[in-house]
Amino acid sequence: MNENQKVVYNGISYFHPGLLLKEFLDSRRIEQKDFAQRMGFSEKHISYILTGKADITSAFAEKIAITLGETASTWLNLQTKFDIIKQEIELKQELSRHIDILKNFPIDDMIKNKLIKPVQEKWQQLRELMSFFGVGEISKLNLFSIDNYSIRYRKLNSGETKEAKAVLFRWGEKIASNRLVPPYKKDYLEKAVENIRNNMCIPFIEVLKYIKDELEKAGVIFIFTPKISNASASGYSYKYKGNPVILITYRNKQLDTFWFSLFHEIYHVLNEDFDKEENIEIETNANKYAKNKIIPLKEWTLFWIKNSKNITKEKISTLASLFMVPKASIVGRLQNEKFIKQYEFLDLKEKMNITVFDGMIFEEENTL
Repeated sequence: MNENQKVVYNGISYFHPGLLLKEFLDSRRIEQKDFAQRMGFSEKHISYILTGKADITSAFAEKIAITLGETASTWLNLQTKFDIIKQEIELKQELSRHIDILKNFPIDDMIKNKLIKPVQEKWQQLRELMSFFGVGEISKLNLFSIDNYSIRYRKLNSGETKEAKAVLFRWGEKIASNRLVPPYKKDYLEKAVENIRNNMCIPFIEVLKYIKDELEKAGVIFIFTPKISNASASGYSYKYKGNPVILITYRNKQLDTFWFSLFHEIYHVLNEDFDKEENIEIETNANKYAKNKIIPLKEWTLFWIKNSKNITKEKISTLASLFMVPKASIVGRLQNEKFIKQYEFLDLKEKMNITVFDGMIFEEENTL
């Protein structure tokens, strides 16, 4: 018996329906020649069917139903099941030759965040990965790189990979596809930025929803996701079907990192940096915009001149209240500009407490 007649998959044998038809004819003592004449097919064709060398078509199944009194759907379903199993086996053989691709992708993180299902075999995991990216051909996975998302101005950081970023951006793409947002308007975004800046101190869960709503009024899609291994930046900005996307990751739970990253990416959107080539100046300008949007340079300089020799918790708290920003943002900037040590005033660096989030749904961490 050859593979045209029988296949074994997951320990179960599947037979070509022609063999079952032969048993059916034998049980009724119908000879092959007689059956061919009744059906209106050549004896050779009937022989091919009964030995699994030819498949049962819808027309053939209908004639079986008429000739033998059986339903056409029974034989068509048997043929379809056999064909699907054969294709599954061929796919397994094909994908098993390419499982090394999996090591390039953050599979564990994808399973953890329910982007793909956990499965036992490597070839099945590769199939899950292909399904996540929406491709039916293994060679098409290489289509998903940073270049697909018009973000050439930023080079890969140390430890980052294109594959990991592609996973993150594909995740964002799936989320963005469920958003109904108006066309992007720069003047609306400029207003939204000021509104967001003036509400930095509201509870974090509320601020996430507020940012989402304000940015979407301007036609900008805001996404907040867990961190993906080897896509280590805190934020990204790119376009999805004409709408800018700002994707911020839960990189290190630091509230000051979140705010800096958000305004950094907003700058890229305002400056329309998406299709520009890699440029250090662009990133430098985005950094300046972010920190000075949180606290204007003039006020920050005055604070530093007056307090450089005696920075205290009270002064940090006073400045935070004055400018309506989290204390973490003050401490983070002092650390970044090396005015204080990384270990100083850590008790003032509020962290984001959130465990359930997927870009759209946000819930606070249960601290009980």
